[in-house]
Amino acid sequence: MGWSFSWNEDKKQLVERLIGSELSSGYKFLEHKVVGNHLWHTFSRPDGSKSIGLYLLQPGGRSDEGWGYKGVDEDYYPGEFDCPIAFIEQCDPPQTECAREWREKVLQFDARKKELKKNLRPDVLISLWGAKFRLVGKQNRQWVIRNVETDKLFRLPREGLKDLTILSERVAAPAPIPVQETLDLFAAA
Repeated sequence: MGWSFSWNEDKKQLVERLIGSELSSGYKFLEHKVVGNHLWHTFSRPDGSKSIGLYLLQPGGRSDEGWGYKGVDEDYYPGEFDCPIAFIEQCDPPQTECAREWREKVLQFDARKKELKKNLRPDVLISLWGAKFRLVGKQNRQWVIRNVETDKLFRLPREGLKDLTILSERVAAPAPIPVQETLDLFAAA
């Protein structure tokens, strides 16, 4: 299935329209939550069972194109895993093998996110994309990392979190540069 785009509709308006619209006959929206550009929702089927759906949201290629969406439910393995765990807990057991596998991935994604939130802090040594980095601090909700070999600073994109491995919680090293000084280096560049 392809994407549907609307003209002159921003993301908020699109979300309001989607959750205010009717699904297919006999299907009903129950709850929803926007996570980034993912509109997760629970819905009831005609048989009364509860399931999970996703609308992928995306801005149009031109400024006057507005926002578009593509819908998929868990029976077709949405391929995104940031679904609220509460939605899984509120819904009936999965009806297909794809949905069962997808829910497993969602639970693994959530566990990994919790592990990182607990263990990532300044001075932690990580491995990422074949190199070693030390976490310096956060700027605008992104980690600033320092390459151990080159001493260069980088911002760690959110997508990079899934690829990193924690090597040690803390490492013996010279006193770290205060985060503010590090952030000033970015401002000067």
